[in-house]
Amino acid sequence: MKLFSLLFFISIFSFAQEIDTINLKEVALVDYSKYKQFRPKYKRLDFVRNNVKEGLQLFSNFQLPKQNEVEIIAIEILFEAKKKKFELCGDSFYMKLKIVKELNPSINLIEDKWFEVDKDYQGKYIFPVNLKLKKSEINDYLLGIESVNETTNCQNNFFSYDLIKTKDISYYLAYPIRNDIKIVKSESFNHYSLNYKIYYK
Repeated sequence: MKLFSLLFFISIFSFAQEIDTINLKEVALVDYSKYKQFRPKYKRLDFVRNNVKEGLQLFSNFQLPKQNEVEIIAIEILFEAKKKKFELCGDSFYMKLKIVKELNPSINLIEDKWFEVDKDYQGKYIFPVNLKLKKSEINDYLLGIESVNETTNCQNNFFSYDLIKTKDISYYLAYPIRNDIKIVKSESFNHYSLNYKIYYK
């Protein structure tokens, strides 16, 4: 356990030194409005807060528009729910998008790019994707986010995000275990998904 904790703090230190973040001004230069947009239909929008000692990874099944093949240009993670005031450990945390196969969740199919998310969740969090997916294969994939806090002197890290309650989608939790990811289905969040928008053609 001590060895795992040591490796975790070393990885956090390296992350803080070498993090490759997306500049919001650079994102603003890309005109995503020219692409088609898709959002899953949902019944309710909920704000969820997690209190964990380590970085958190969250995955859910995700939907695609009704066409045989979709070329995803970008995916936007949305923060729309009414949020309660609370103190973050620091003024921000970092978040990156992940698309993985359920049978091999340790491999991210898109390039790692991090967003700095401030405590007021201001700004657009649009991740370039450029990935083609077939409708018939979508059940093999999971959409996820990974969140970390570069501040290592906190007893706990707080990560907050939106979930949408849908008719068919099941929600998943994932936690880093050594170098692998263990996908654990969360019955308490059944029929929930991450809150996102797809830009596609």
